[in-house]
Amino acid sequence: MNSGFVGTQLIASSTELKDLLEKHAGNQGWYFVRWAHTVSGFKQTLPTEFEQAEGQMFTSDRELRWKAQSNGFDVLILSTTGVEGFDPMGRNWVIQDWDAHVYPLTETRLPKGIAHNKVNLGQRYFIDQATWTVHFVALVAKETK
Repeated sequence: MNSGFVGTQLIASSTELKDLLEKHAGNQGWYFVRWAHTVSGFKQTLPTEFEQAEGQMFTSDRELRWKAQSNGFDVLILSTTGVEGFDPMGRNWVIQDWDAHVYPLTETRLPKGIAHNKVNLGQRYFIDQATWTVHFVALVAKETK
């Protein structure tokens, strides 16, 4: 079984958050941003207006989730390896990878019409080894076969 890393960090400004996201995304990252009235769909670039939003950026080995707070942004990282600058949550995380699928735009399901831009999705379960409880499910950008 593989082990994982779960950590948190408080970011003071949207500029710092953008820098952190771009650092971890590299050229393989995908974004999914949510506002009160809409969602971005799966995009490979961060929207220019994301300050009042919450969202996630994911690659093949990590997902960063952020949410605006009154004093900045709370950031959660779910990763296959330890990440410098993040305060660890717990120590014994087991990870399991599973397939995931996006419904086509023609499906009559909710949420309706989310653009997926041909991202090859997977899911990574973060399981507390002491209790064997799944605490987080991260999105994974799987390699195209």
